[in-house]
Amino acid sequence: MRQSASALRAPFSFNGRANFVQTSGRQDVSADESALSALLSIYADLPGRGLFSPFLGCGGGLARNSIGETRMEFPMTTTVVDGASRTGFAFLLTAGAAARLREKVTVDVGWQYMDAGAVETGRTTGRIVWRDGSREPLELDLAETEANLSSHGLRVSLRYGL
Repeated sequence: MRQSASALRAPFSFNGRANFVQTSGRQDVSADESALSALLSIYADLPGRGLFSPFLGCGGGLARNSIGETRMEFPMTTTVVDGASRTGFAFLLTAGAAARLREKVTVDVGWQYMDAGAVETGRTTGRIVWRDGSREPLELDLAETEANLSSHGLRVSLRYGL
């Protein structure tokens, strides 16, 4: 059995589309995001045959998800929502195979699913800005907008046993 602890995800961007029914045309949405997690993970090495031995793992802990200014582009206006951060529960599940390269060196190759909790804009005041400048910006009292942040991925790691 072995353990691991934390992950820092490089900053990333969200680009998508809104679906407000009152508005026709494109409704592009964009925001910069970042995620930092600290999880305690436990891996169990299972008996294998030959060079490879399978493993399973799971973990839980905390994730801090931050979203920058969110911009919603409509045909005549842009709605701007300030960013926010949220800390919450995160967990991961993993499965894969380990191959011993040398007596103390092993390479792990596995699939990992991670649920990093929610990313949300928070309750804030947004602004509607007219692209042609025909009106002064209009302030909006906005509730939270929330999305779940999860990922699937292939992980490759190198282990050195003492």
